[in-house]
Amino acid sequence: MTKRLQTHLDSIFSLSEKDFEFLCSAERVRAFGGQESYKEHLLFIQEIYPSLQMIEVLLRNKIDYF
Repeated sequence: MTKRLQTHLDSIFSLSEKDFEFLCSAERVRAFGGQESYKEHLLFIQEIYPSLQMIEVLLRNKIDYF
């Protein structure tokens, strides 16, 4: 993770729970089981995104080939 992105995430997750839920929607935060679980999910997605992006490119290329 880049230092800049980490700084942004730290700023967002240092908000009060009420402010955080206002920005991300209370329903979304509850669906993930709370603010901490949501943060863990975002960090996990960030780790796997480059791989998913590559899979998408490869799949699109294969689809276009046929």
